[in-house]
Amino acid sequence: LPLFIAICVFHLILTICKWTNKQCTVTAQIVTLFILFNLTVLLVHLPDFFRHQAEPHYTPYNSFSEYFIKNIFEGFITATIFSIVIPLLDNFIRKKVTRFDTAST
Repeated sequence: LPLFIAICVFHLILTICKWTNKQCTVTAQIVTLFILFNLTVLLVHLPDFFRHQAEPHYTPYNSFSEYFIKNIFEGFITATIFSIVIPLLDNFIRKKVTRFDTAST
């Protein structure tokens, strides 16, 4: 779910950039997607941290950093990898399609 939300917002931002005739660099795309992914991962897990602390079967954590390392860190790493790979792959595919279109004409 966080991945889907972040990708939708990311494509909305790219569409707005196209409408304003501004070209987003790959670095800007990576940073934008990094922030979106990790913000959605944090927003999904943060209420869980507060909501379940009162339940008897819930593992008590001494701090949010301990909860982060045990539960959110994997999502954070995955989001970071996706935020780097998706813009690079998108840029690579667009260059290949452009080359293919110019070669066929």
